[in-house]
Amino acid sequence: MADGLNRIADELHRANEIRPHSLFLAQLTRAIDDPMLAETLSGRPDLPVDKCRQLPNANAQYGLILLAR
Repeated sequence: MADGLNRIADELHRANEIRPHSLFLAQLTRAIDDPMLAETLSGRPDLPVDKCRQLPNANAQYGLILLAR
């Protein structure tokens, strides 16, 4: 019985870790779709707009890799 409860606790912990990542990926997806939002995600004003759009996409890919682990 204790083993089952430990597994449930582990799953709940994992779900709680995934949720913020999911919200972050949703924000990145919106930024990728909207060039104006993509510009705000970059902390580097010296980058051209196309690079500002590439950074959120790369970040989203990285986030998906983390979620898949």
